[in-house]
Amino acid sequence: MLPASCVQNYLAHAWPQTSDSVPRNPSRFHECVCPPPPPVTCGTCEACLKISNRDCKTGKSHDTQEECEDRGDNYEWCGATPEPTVTPQPTVFADVCGECDVCLKISKDQCKTGGGHNTQPKCEGKGDNYVWCGPA
Repeated sequence: MLPASCVQNYLAHAWPQTSDSVPRNPSRFHECVCPPPPPVTCGTCEACLKISNRDCKTGKSHDTQEECEDRGDNYEWCGATPEPTVTPQPTVFADVCGECDVCLKISKDQCKTGGGHNTQPKCEGKGDNYVWCGPA
């Protein structure tokens, strides 16, 4: 939809009126090219900006991006957008262990079964180069 000022400008040029309010030359049309609205500049606002009067709103359902944007096109969120929460996933070594069911020395792909490797605490105690592949 065109802004009212653009429509009025278009009508004034496309349908110039005579003194008796009859359009002169109604077949003459002009394209109305309205300038785009200026880009939203948040300035120092770090919350919800009311574009029409450049008022930075906080509180009373203006505190989140969703609340601000729900207010309509006259509002722009200028606050920080929270990063999505990433839940760390447990490391799965099944593909590393292969057929080893005790303690795997990763660098040499060797399944260690002897003393000092036969329990999870002993295996994991050997350092980052070892993975326990046995039962938890």
